[in-house]
Amino acid sequence: MFIFRPATCLLILSTAALLLTLGCGSESKPAPKAAPAKPTQTTAAYKDGVYEGIGQGYTDKIKVKVTVKDKKIAAIDVVSQNESPRAYGNAKDETLQRLLKTQNPVKADAVSGATFTSNGIRYAVADALKDQLSPADYNTIKAEAETNEPLRVKTKAANDKRHQKK
Repeated sequence: MFIFRPATCLLILSTAALLLTLGCGSESKPAPKAAPAKPTQTTAAYKDGVYEGIGQGYTDKIKVKVTVKDKKIAAIDVVSQNESPRAYGNAKDETLQRLLKTQNPVKADAVSGATFTSNGIRYAVADALKDQLSPADYNTIKAEAETNEPLRVKTKAANDKRHQKK
């Protein structure tokens, strides 16, 4: 014969009461659908010319030169940057390829493992083309750029005098 202890009985009774309460609730209405986002331009009709822009990378500013030919982004050259060789190497080629493919800095995804550097390149391209992007696209990337702050955690070792350079 199995004997129930008071704690076990209390647990079983409270679970049963909870299930009964949940089962007797009124029907819930589905949440209202969010308004569809305004579509962004996938291929813009940019004005031909050469434009320069600056974006914040992980360690410093990234400056780019954007060449527009036949109303499309034809080339993007990084003029100056001070990122780590590893992060810059991971981000540069893939980010530039994505930007040339999408023709829109909002639509180009950041590169995993070099997010801040690749976002810095995207922001620099958006800065160069700011007068030609739709207001929705420019506001989207501007707001994103303002939050592109790398999280820098101070460790005990960083504050420890034994680990500081002399």
